[in-house]
Amino acid sequence: MSGCRSLRCIDSPKALSARFGGYYVLTVTTLSTDTLQAVCCKVQEMCQGVARATYALGTTQRFEVATSKLTLSQVFLTMGQCKQALGITDWGIANATLEETFIRICNNAQNASLASNHVGGTDGEIGHVVSVANLEREAV
Repeated sequence: MSGCRSLRCIDSPKALSARFGGYYVLTVTTLSTDTLQAVCCKVQEMCQGVARATYALGTTQRFEVATSKLTLSQVFLTMGQCKQALGITDWGIANATLEETFIRICNNAQNASLASNHVGGTDGEIGHVVSVANLEREAV
């Protein structure tokens, strides 16, 4: 997979999602907006303070959490215990999709190129993808 201008897969979709995704998407819907902050606090507590709130629309919130910081059993246990108290009407958890993975890589590549004139020494695999993208841009 390379660059933001063109994407070329170098592995299977499942392998790419596993290698570059590495996070769960947790979506929680409540009865009213009054409990949004309490739900956010509970999610942060459950995820050791590293959950990233990606959006809140109406009574629905979406969080991204590194798979290394959370187990699915923790999510099921916590959501089951606080569902009634926090007015949670619906919730779901999923692995990052391939599309979300591509978007994240492109955003990281764009941010890295904005931060400096050259890209190198960034986060492992993503740094390699960004470097390949820059080489391809220079070749064009």
